[in-house]
Amino acid sequence: QEESIHATQALRRMAKVRAEVLTLGVGDGGNEVGMGKIALLDNVAHLSPGDGDFAALAVNGCHRTCDHLLLGTVSNWAGSAFEMAAHIIFQPAVDLVAAIRSRGLTLADIEEELLRAINDDSVGAVDGVCQGMKHSVDSMPFHPYH
Repeated sequence: QEESIHATQALRRMAKVRAEVLTLGVGDGGNEVGMGKIALLDNVAHLSPGDGDFAALAVNGCHRTCDHLLLGTVSNWAGSAFEMAAHIIFQPAVDLVAAIRSRGLTLADIEEELLRAINDDSVGAVDGVCQGMKHSVDSMPFHPYH
């Protein structure tokens, strides 16, 4: 893990990011930047995302670390959790959550619309697990999981 810390410091210098700036990693399976924070820990390195469908974190995990790591079953969900926490803590001038609700929508409605948009043939995004343009994230269909 010491190597990962030095590599992260080198990347910060190259990108001209101040050393005191905190970094956040959001991940679910080990290959996301920031997962180096846990990928090589003794009690974690042998674990494999997807119940053994993938290589162990020590083999396939990203070794780049971060200051804070937010894990979720699906990265999107962990990212949404961070977004909502930031929304509550920092209380933005424009309350997007209230704006969404005032239109009779939920955050899940917005997520589903975004998924539809990125799965459009003109965009070409695919589910990272299924490798197809399904209405799913990490092979989990939008309904009933989202």
